[in-house]
Amino acid sequence: DGNDETVCIIEGRATVTPQGGGDSVTLEPGTTAFFPEGTRSLWEIHETVKKSFHHHDASGEILAGID
Repeated sequence: DGNDETVCIIEGRATVTPQGGGDSVTLEPGTTAFFPEGTRSLWEIHETVKKSFHHHDASGEILAGID
């Protein structure tokens, strides 16, 4: 919603596919992923996912997060 998001997978496994094309990526424990503002994607959950995330603006200022 208007912010970039960085996630780190703690538990579980999911495949993320960008809407509108692009390569799918499988996220597993220890994987970090960056989703720029406006990213739309489909998450196929293979195992229940627990993640740490931060929403941040273009300057990198953290706006929200859960660790």
